[in-house]
Amino acid sequence: MAWTSFRFSTFPVTDVSLFTASWPWQAAADLLPAWLQWVANSPDPLWSNCLLETTPGAPMPTVQVGGVWAGHRAEASAQLGALTKAVGEPASQVVGENGFEDAMYIEAGCSGLSQAACHLAGKHPGGSLPRVLRLLKSDILNEPLSDKGVVAVLGGIKQRHEDGGQGEVIFDSWGGAINRVAPDATAFVHRRGLASAQYEAAFSAGVGVGALRSAKSWMDGWYGSLRPFVSGEAYQNYIDPALSNWENAYYGANLARLRQVKAKWDPDDVFRFAQSIPLAPKR
Repeated sequence: MAWTSFRFSTFPVTDVSLFTASWPWQAAADLLPAWLQWVANSPDPLWSNCLLETTPGAPMPTVQVGGVWAGHRAEASAQLGALTKAVGEPASQVVGENGFEDAMYIEAGCSGLSQAACHLAGKHPGGSLPRVLRLLKSDILNEPLSDKGVVAVLGGIKQRHEDGGQGEVIFDSWGGAINRVAPDATAFVHRRGLASAQYEAAFSAGVGVGALRSAKSWMDGWYGSLRPFVSGEAYQNYIDPALSNWENAYYGANLARLRQVKAKWDPDDVFRFAQSIPLAPKR
């Protein structure tokens, strides 16, 4: 019998500061490139995301920046101030200091919930979270978007807004310790990323086929318009069944070695799904 084990090195945690700032949609064309530049030059204690979103019935799409600073509130405010200086004061802003565990519950969408309640309803005793249907795609940005790339991002949100559907893109900052590891040092090849982008349309249970087809048409068109401005890499934790050339997008130059590992430790392909590591060709 074979066993797999993991060894973890722990370290003490301290209180962290969470922040959220929102701007009117008219600021999005300036905010997105400014945010990418801001996170590119940020110190290790900062993680941030940038959300561009439209929801049915809203008068305009929205743009929001949030994140975590591994330090005190005053330091987080100073970091956020560097962004607001570049794009102007936000319409609203909240910066607060939280215990680490509490902050992680907030970031997971489980603010005020117990550990048991922070599970899907019906899937875990005490679970209370609703299941949401999502249509997703992803990209990894290895450099800031060009002006045309920013226009393409905003154009997709504007189109979805005009269609009256829900749609969003979430940019998550990378860099820091992630990028100080060589691309071939681990299975995870994406070591040059500035940010990831997750494109999403969400639905309630029981949505009609027409709405699903409309969202897919919008997503495919938007995603296609962005191809000239992104790396072609994708984040393998955001599985995309429709992604072409997924082997290279997920695993890049590490694919050949991963196939060798697969052949050694799982030659019968027991651990598999539609986009798992394929077995190396037999010689």
